[in-house]
Amino acid sequence: MQSGCVVIVKDFHPPQVIDGNGSTITWKGGNKQPFNQVDVNGNLVGYTTSVSYQNLILNGPVKAKSKFSEFDSCHAINYADGYARNITFNGWINGFRAFGNTFADEIYADEIRNAIWSERNNNNHVRNVKGGWIAGDVIVCYSQLSSVAEIDVEYAGVIPADTEETGASRIGWGCLVSTGQDGYADQTKDVRISNIKCKWHGGGGIIIGGERVSVGGVIDLGDAYRPSFAARQLAIWLSGTDNTIGDVRIGQTQGVLQLQSGATRCNLGRIFVGKQ
Repeated sequence: MQSGCVVIVKDFHPPQVIDGNGSTITWKGGNKQPFNQVDVNGNLVGYTTSVSYQNLILNGPVKAKSKFSEFDSCHAINYADGYARNITFNGWINGFRAFGNTFADEIYADEIRNAIWSERNNNNHVRNVKGGWIAGDVIVCYSQLSSVAEIDVEYAGVIPADTEETGASRIGWGCLVSTGQDGYADQTKDVRISNIKCKWHGGGGIIIGGERVSVGGVIDLGDAYRPSFAARQLAIWLSGTDNTIGDVRIGQTQGVLQLQSGATRCNLGRIFVGKQ
């Protein structure tokens, strides 16, 4: 199905489920998002509440090489108080933006300019994610009581060589998982991350900040993607308080670790480096 119309969901209870039964929606609406909601006062809200999504293939107009500013509102699903299961994203700025009390499982994404999944407003959970080319931070955590598990992507935070960006935006600053960045360090607490891997990473492998964030299980950050040309391309950036990272495997890399100023009671396991 091809669509240029925004799907409006009226705000009422009980909760609703949008079940695509395996159908494909190809978004033709340009720099907008396909799902919105009208609240009880008739105001358009930028994310749905008490709406869940399953068995959908969502194709958008974005490429990993696209200029961010041209598609900065082209998010596939913005939601709160719901779940998402068996969703495929192709061609979006962001796959999910989770706004509290959400769960996502069995997700595949490719040609994503920013993130597959980013969260805020607490209690968001994602697992079983596979991805192709993701140009920004694959997974982004900004709040409390969230969990991330079983993440496996090919390119994590890598800007393609044929990017349409100019200037500093051409540099691959992204990573596989980031927590507590962009001014959200104080809000990011009690996050659990396990079993994450990528084949290539951009500016970083994992960038961990906040408080009581733990990263464990299999942590395989692959190789630094050389054409990214990040000024400081490090596999691990660690800051915050009482944060823990387990054993890490790194392939070829320009740099291994930066312990940021102010890091307090942070723990790091063994690091296995293939080649520097």
